[in-house]
Amino acid sequence: MIASAYRHIRRSYWRRIKGKPFFSLDQARCHWIDTPSKLRRILPRLLKEKELAIDTETNSLYAYQERVCLVQIGTYDEDFIIDPLAFPNPEELGVLNEISSNPRIEKIFHGSDYDISGLRRDFGLEWENIFDTYLAARYLNYDKVGLMDLVAGYFGIYLDKTLTKFNWAIRPIPDAELNYAREDVRYLIAVKMILDQELHDAGIRDHIQTDFDRLSAKEFQERERDGFEFARIKGAVNLNPVQLRRLRELYDYREKKARSRDVPTFKVFSNQVLLDIARVASEDDFAALQQIKGLPGARRYQVIQELRSLLIRADHRAPIESIPTKEPAKRGGKKKKIAQPYFSRKRASDELKSWRQSRAGEKIHPNAVLPNAAIDALLQAEPQTREDLFSIPYLGASRIRDYGDEILAILKKCKL
Repeated sequence: MIASAYRHIRRSYWRRIKGKPFFSLDQARCHWIDTPSKLRRILPRLLKEKELAIDTETNSLYAYQERVCLVQIGTYDEDFIIDPLAFPNPEELGVLNEISSNPRIEKIFHGSDYDISGLRRDFGLEWENIFDTYLAARYLNYDKVGLMDLVAGYFGIYLDKTLTKFNWAIRPIPDAELNYAREDVRYLIAVKMILDQELHDAGIRDHIQTDFDRLSAKEFQERERDGFEFARIKGAVNLNPVQLRRLRELYDYREKKARSRDVPTFKVFSNQVLLDIARVASEDDFAALQQIKGLPGARRYQVIQELRSLLIRADHRAPIESIPTKEPAKRGGKKKKIAQPYFSRKRASDELKSWRQSRAGEKIHPNAVLPNAAIDALLQAEPQTREDLFSIPYLGASRIRDYGDEILAILKKCKL
């Protein structure tokens, strides 16, 4: 597989790198960027590149509100490790917008969704012209799409993935962890070269570009707070009104504890512990509270006393008889009202999924032909013509060009 993978690296790139697809960690230069002046100094150098590999590390397992703690940018022969925690003002990283929003520079990620969301949230970065190696490998129907698997398969190099739970807010970062962070960008450009050619060979390069553009434009979604977050815990639907009132109090209690300790909520209590406490028959049932698995060992007696007080307070308040229901977000805008004929959405969904499977064959993923989000949007909008298809999100001009008539024929067939 390694030899065949090398053949996919485009010739101009191969000449530039003199037949060597990447510099190893030992060969590549590494720059630690921890001041605004250093960041401004490297910016002209990065702006000269046509492709940049990008990754981030966060402290999501260790903080109530996660932060981007490290930004890794890789070129063919250099790694730039940016330390946002050392910057007096996080907004000073906004100068990276000159890279992120530059259409001339292709930004390469592996699993871009999380990285782009965090960089937009913390530093206001906007994005244009990205390539996601994870999505590319998935659309090409790879059995394994992790970066570790791709690098091992292409180049016979095995990345260390034992440090996924490291707290990236710790300073100084030990050498082993720093190398782990560098490896996430060191091989990305070479991996992208191979996948890019395979996408062209499979005839789906234009299709995936539509999805790359959608990922670039994705806005950061704040966690919704409407006072009923507790009701969205899996299993809450099975609680009675009294237990729901308890769950609400328990949820707020956990939020306050997590915020004051600056830890993720799951490090206070898991969702299952909240449900188990809410189901306790009586606040006076001390034995039942003691038997709940997942309560902290330290200060256990004090925590149980606090929980008993909380349950008493909850039981003296009005039960929650009903929970407001949210209208599901509709993809594709307002649904067209068509009196006749009746449109069978279930049949259309099944027909479209069956069609895309046959169209995809074995070499590409069905979502490369027609993503699930595009199917949902088609069912909402019920387009009649090719012109109508251009208003469908997640579809894109190339899919309309290649599949538009077939999609319309299926939708027409599903009108009863």
